[in-house]
Amino acid sequence: GCTDVDGVLGPSESTTCTFTKYHAGDAGDEFTNTVTVVATDDDGAEVGGESNEVTVSLADAAAVPLTIVKTDETVGLVYEPGGTFSYKVVITNNSTVDTATIASITDSEAGALTGCTDVDGVLGPSESTTCTFTKYHAGDAGDEFKNTVTVVATDDDGAEVGGESNEVTVTLAD
Repeated sequence: GCTDVDGVLGPSESTTCTFTKYHAGDAGDEFTNTVTVVATDDDGAEVGGESNEVTVSLADAAAVPLTIVKTDETVGLVYEPGGTFSYKVVITNNSTVDTATIASITDSEAGALTGCTDVDGVLGPSESTTCTFTKYHAGDAGDEFKNTVTVVATDDDGAEVGGESNEVTVTLAD
């Protein structure tokens, strides 16, 4: 709105108008605008005009790291001399604006992971993918196997958003 509510300006009077406009796009996109005033004086002559140009640009949203949560999904105990453990990792893109493109998902014990629920490796804002896999561990009762999952990923602005999961430890039973 404008400060002069009746729309009539006396000699040497002015008014200030403020407004907002929503702009959508990518970081660096620019929007240029002007304000046009249509007005006549008390003799009926046109006295309106156009303001100077103002250019605004969109700033880049800060990169938001993926959340990577690994869990042991093994049902029951796995006894010595060894057996198969089941794991699940959930990778979530916590950004509300940027997509994340996953280049690789690697478990420290099982190696490269494939077969995740998001087959194209692209997570939209707030999307997740789940990977399930198994790994055979051999050894004696009480042997522990610690492992993590590392994700290499970038957002749509090229920022690194990957990372490493929590550590999961599994143990062979007697």
